[in-house]
Amino acid sequence: MPKHIIIGGAGVGKTYNLIDRISREVNNGTPLNRIAFVTFSKAAAEEARERLIATFNCEKRELDLCGTIHSICYKRFCKDKKVIKEKHKRDFFKLHHLDYEIRRTGEDLMASDTNVSIPGNLILNFYDKIRMGKCKNITDIKSERELKDIFSDLNLSNFVYTDLFCNDFNMYTILKEYNKYLEDNDLIDFAEMLLTAYKGDYTIDADVLVLDEAQDLSPLQFFIFRQWSRDKKEIYISGDPNQTIYIFNLANADYLINEIKNLDHKNGDEHIVLPKTYRMAEKINSYCSEYINKNMRKTKYVHSDIEPARAGGEIIEEDVDGILERVTEWIDPNESTFILTRTNYYKKRIIEDVLLEQGIPYLEIKGKSIWSIKATSIFNMVIKLVERKPITGEEASLLFEAIPFKLGLMKRGSKAKFKKIEKKQEYKITDLINAGFNLNFLNFLSYDKIYNILDISDPAKIAFENATKEPVGKINLRIGTCHSAKGKECSVCIIFKDISKKIANEVSKSQDAFESEIRVFYVGQSRAKNKLVILRGGFRHSERYIIP
Repeated sequence: MPKHIIIGGAGVGKTYNLIDRISREVNNGTPLNRIAFVTFSKAAAEEARERLIATFNCEKRELDLCGTIHSICYKRFCKDKKVIKEKHKRDFFKLHHLDYEIRRTGEDLMASDTNVSIPGNLILNFYDKIRMGKCKNITDIKSERELKDIFSDLNLSNFVYTDLFCNDFNMYTILKEYNKYLEDNDLIDFAEMLLTAYKGDYTIDADVLVLDEAQDLSPLQFFIFRQWSRDKKEIYISGDPNQTIYIFNLANADYLINEIKNLDHKNGDEHIVLPKTYRMAEKINSYCSEYINKNMRKTKYVHSDIEPARAGGEIIEEDVDGILERVTEWIDPNESTFILTRTNYYKKRIIEDVLLEQGIPYLEIKGKSIWSIKATSIFNMVIKLVERKPITGEEASLLFEAIPFKLGLMKRGSKAKFKKIEKKQEYKITDLINAGFNLNFLNFLSYDKIYNILDISDPAKIAFENATKEPVGKINLRIGTCHSAKGKECSVCIIFKDISKKIANEVSKSQDAFESEIRVFYVGQSRAKNKLVILRGGFRHSERYIIP
């Protein structure tokens, strides 16, 4: 089973190269449904699926083996269980008189700067580490003493686990009860999906196995991949050790690096380094390459000399000295622009203190945004109403939906009636009155009053009131954390190098922790195609913590 490992920096076309390899396999007679394409993240799996559908003109059902390792483990080996939800976890810990805060994703935790010492969250976070790092669940651990030994062996200095082994509760007992709770309710969590597949020594029925984002896998996920590699005709692996940023999942670049070292070229194995980035212009590529070369141990990366496909590019470095509003100097409404921060707290500060206050339309890279498609349509509709211009039938429907009946601005039954009728192409103010609004509605058609009658969130009202009163078209500005931007690209990338005191303390403890942060910021910086703006000192602290 020849193994082909494809390595390359940001924007070199690793996934494109994998799709090309799959095309060759299909042309050589391997049916598409006999090729498994597995990834770490849902975003990468969806991107691969879309590219495969476009390349082979196939249907989604033909790509049953294209997905995340988690999803394939669940569909193949755990389908009889229901996936546990956050509310189930909260209910479990409530039974044991412990707090649990509902969270979204592990990625959010890594980008968080809030206090993570909530007992329930800490316990399950630690339990994930046991399963992902040691391939054991609580039924394999015979005593609390053994559990403490595993805690020490995992060397989790970069996580706040100091209160786990305290007198307030017995963590070993809690985990035993959690495992029983899952079994009694036919539930399964994400770590247990993987452990079920690993312990069962299951493999997948395919001829060719393809792995993207190999650098992001935990030990358990890598061991599962090795199990799935058995008896495969060809194996393709793609990744970039320099982009190993999911340390909350115990991702370790060493696994991929060791795979490269252990290649058997006599057996037909290949190590392919993609030499050219099609994303970053010359100056940005040079900056990012130098950033890795200067701050990483050479044993921890396997490529450094990536050539740009384009000349040019612009690098701007500024110390903004706590004046966060200066970020607007580099926002280009006509170019795709990212604002990236290390933590969700910093992202929130920019949104609340700058974007909302100045009424700048934006979208979040991940998650819901105030300027959603619907909200933007309402904003544009309001401009027309205040200026007494006709609105479209679709906007008229939004208007009826957004104004509560209890305000007494429309006739009884007019909301339901308007839903049912066939909409006209445009509605003048007189048409809206005829459709059910009363004359009192006219008194609210001014910017200082109209937002008070619309059923929209308070942040949306602030944003709309502060925004320039011009129609909003395509929104090119996106904001997020460095983690959320992985796998994406933009024309202009504005990145804040500020880190929290908590992260700074972890960075100071070890070279591994420092290099982990370097990788996070390398991923953020390498999103830029044409302009990279590096800002320092954007957030006021009693002390300043800034990564190189």
